[in-house]
Amino acid sequence: MRIMGCVLGSNGGGTEAEEEERERERLNKQVNKEINKELKKDKKVLRATHRLLLLGAGESGKSTIVKQMRILHINGFNEEEKHEKIRDIRQNVKDSITASFS
Repeated sequence: MRIMGCVLGSNGGGTEAEEEERERERLNKQVNKEINKELKKDKKVLRATHRLLLLGAGESGKSTIVKQMRILHINGFNEEEKHEKIRDIRQNVKDSITASFS
């Protein structure tokens, strides 16, 4: 009875193409794992987020409510928004004075 053996080369028995394919698969699995990890993290953040749908006619104060919530629960206005609000308030005062003398 004859026993046939297999002689492995220095690269572990696979051709270069097979080695490259295994490396590609390993990298793909790693990337896939990282993507799934990010998706789970994003899903967790989304579940923790509260959403509110404001319905109403135009000029009913929907934007005002959102702005007030932002001021109260986040860091308020940035510098640009502060200057914009100052201009708006000054314009409202001028309009009110003009309207009262008309």
